[in-house]
Amino acid sequence: MAQPNNTPESADEGGDEITTDPQVAVTGDGDDENELIKEWALFGGILLTIAGLGVGLFYILVDAIDQEVAETGSLFAWGLGSSVSTLLVVGAFVGVFVAWNLDVADDLAYRIAGATMAAGTFGYVVVSVLFRSTTSDVSLEFAGLLINAAIGALVVGAVAAGGVWVARNKAPAAIGVGSKDESTAVSTAD
Repeated sequence: MAQPNNTPESADEGGDEITTDPQVAVTGDGDDENELIKEWALFGGILLTIAGLGVGLFYILVDAIDQEVAETGSLFAWGLGSSVSTLLVVGAFVGVFVAWNLDVADDLAYRIAGATMAAGTFGYVVVSVLFRSTTSDVSLEFAGLLINAAIGALVVGAVAAGGVWVARNKAPAAIGVGSKDESTAVSTAD
């Protein structure tokens, strides 16, 4: 098995080493390290802020629509809300995964990440609430469940698309991933 070449690529032989390999540690003075930390902090901060905005938007929309999932106390509603909140964070990182692993134009990457997480969220919420309702003394409001699942799916899908944008536009330089338009992406036509 061939070993990876971990020798940093350098602009000049006498200066600080600058690497394009994300697995190679940055060498040089503290300014290089501080810049790397700033890039990653900005990336993570924006990514999780988008997920946080999604959590807020989900709760605002669910409250505005006011469709009950079940006639119970807040524990049942809290379980649904915490599940969607978790899926919002997962969606942001699925967006990053799609952005970094699919060589397609940005608009297609947004749609792939959004559709993937929207479909997954809708199915997850409906199935998990249906199974949970069988182990509780609740009267399930099926229309309310579908409406709330659709709201969660739309918001999680939007957050996943936001994850693609962050990964393609705000990723640390060491990652080497940027926006792609039709001319730089791999063709999806057969």
